[in-house]
Amino acid sequence: MLLAVDAKPSVAAAGGAALAAPRSPPSTRRRRRPIRQYCFLMSLRPDFSQHRPDPRFDRYRDRVGRLFRSDREVGLVLVEVHPYAEVVGGSLWWRRWGPQRDALFLYTTVDGQFSDHVVQDAAEEELAEYDAGRFWYYGEPLDVRWTGDEESAHLRSSWFAAGRVP
Repeated sequence: MLLAVDAKPSVAAAGGAALAAPRSPPSTRRRRRPIRQYCFLMSLRPDFSQHRPDPRFDRYRDRVGRLFRSDREVGLVLVEVHPYAEVVGGSLWWRRWGPQRDALFLYTTVDGQFSDHVVQDAAEEELAEYDAGRFWYYGEPLDVRWTGDEESAHLRSSWFAAGRVP
């Protein structure tokens, strides 16, 4: 990205008053242009416009599952899939980003307690557990039954909408 910065004296630097430069006679006065300095900056955020979602996560993307403990419903889990990238270099005003991958963002409400969790690297094992009908909640195995598209949309809007989480 190319950034043009005008290097003009600031009013605040002069204690609130404009800087008064000595004036030359009108015949020798030249029109002054601001100095432009060009800075090449690397992105502070990764560009996700070229990211292609991982098809392995499609069956659980924006899906709500009902959680059970010994055949008694104890809560819900919402799975969202979002792209992410890690900083691999740079400092202060510039960043160098690693490869873009998908991460699972899990939002759970179990026994009236809300929790969230991000799964970045062990997503393959997590998907295998979901396929087997298990969800691990802080070391406790719970049974999960995944809802359909319409029911997921209804539960997502009624339980996990902004400001509505118990």
